[in-house]
Amino acid sequence: MLLLKGHSLTPARKIRPEKMSLRLTERDSTAEMTPDSMDGVTHGVWIQTERGPGAGTVWRVRGIRQDYGTDMPNASLEHTINTLKDRILFGEVTPAMMGGSETSCTAKQAVQYILSKQSDWKLGTFAFNESAAYKFDGDTLLDALETVSDTLEDCWWSYDFSSYPFKLNITKQPADVACVLRPGRNITALNLSIDRTGMYTRFYPIGKDDLHISGDYVSRNEDKYGVIAKVEVDQSLETEAQLRSWAKHQLRRHAEPRVTATVGALDLAEATGESMDALTLGRMCRIPLTDFGTEITERITEADYDDVVHMPEVARLTLANIREDVTKIIADAMKKSAGGGRGGARQQKEDHAWFEDTDTHVKMVAEGIVGTDKDGNPDWARLSELTVDGNGITSQVSVIKENQETMASQIKQTENSINLMVKKGELISEINMEPGNI
Repeated sequence: MLLLKGHSLTPARKIRPEKMSLRLTERDSTAEMTPDSMDGVTHGVWIQTERGPGAGTVWRVRGIRQDYGTDMPNASLEHTINTLKDRILFGEVTPAMMGGSETSCTAKQAVQYILSKQSDWKLGTFAFNESAAYKFDGDTLLDALETVSDTLEDCWWSYDFSSYPFKLNITKQPADVACVLRPGRNITALNLSIDRTGMYTRFYPIGKDDLHISGDYVSRNEDKYGVIAKVEVDQSLETEAQLRSWAKHQLRRHAEPRVTATVGALDLAEATGESMDALTLGRMCRIPLTDFGTEITERITEADYDDVVHMPEVARLTLANIREDVTKIIADAMKKSAGGGRGGARQQKEDHAWFEDTDTHVKMVAEGIVGTDKDGNPDWARLSELTVDGNGITSQVSVIKENQETMASQIKQTENSINLMVKKGELISEINMEPGNI
């Protein structure tokens, strides 16, 4: 399963681990293994995964631990991209030093300059033409690369370990659906959440010496989510063009809720031979939610395997960058569970601002009335715990005004459950499909 290698990629010996766990991510994968023998397994050597999850990845041994009462030490591995943490860009590195003008250089010029300061990696495919005012001072090479990547929309890192120096490819994220996860087939648990923490739709950028852009702000998705304003200062930006470009980039990253799915999954590709059953990091994955009359498509951004030796098909996946408006999924589920609206609501307790909807049997807690709905009924600042059953929706949780802590909730249904969590000024929504109910 593993191959011990020297720095010239010359194979030294096979390693058959007694146990191995993996955490695969785009830029910082790690692993833990108990090898069959410690022969040659020392700090800093390279080990390559031959097959199974993470196949082809070259790891560096970063630590060895001997637990009391165990026969064999455990080796901690890190993705070889972490060798870029070993070197520092000392002194101020300006765009001109990287081959650009006094104020800006292209992303490719910046990446080529960064990688020229070491020998383990070289640049392979690079798919972007953007320019920016890149500046570095005391950053590790990896930090500098991530700074450049953060300015590139839909950027994805991939690696070629077939030769040395290794190749780093920086490309557009793959857009085609490469795998499918289905409840009742290869999903054992599913948790889907929306988080509006850090989200804004209107951005006021300020540059050097109080520099502003014409119109003062840029905006995105205001018609969908309303005006959520953010003001930020970057003293390194000296022209209006740089300031506007930076502001648009920030909005691309923050004008949508952060949506993630955590999935207990089975990689059935080896058993079925179907490519759509292969759970591949970085690929788009479709999840049909037939019970809710919808589906979502997200990218696999993390894959965790507890034991790839004995259970290589069992994984926990994190999926992100969702395109579906998940609030619609929750709304559809609630509508399916219990119809009706807020009409006829009445206040029950003034000390906790309780309200009950007599049509749907919804009891809601609110910090205060923030206005009225289209029918003139009171509208509430937020609601907390909901329970869905065949008789409608009920809710009952006190409001925490003092410390603005997150309030958790749970919606339970015969076959599925939905969680809604509310945080002061921000909405976090969550769908949770429990094992055994899918």
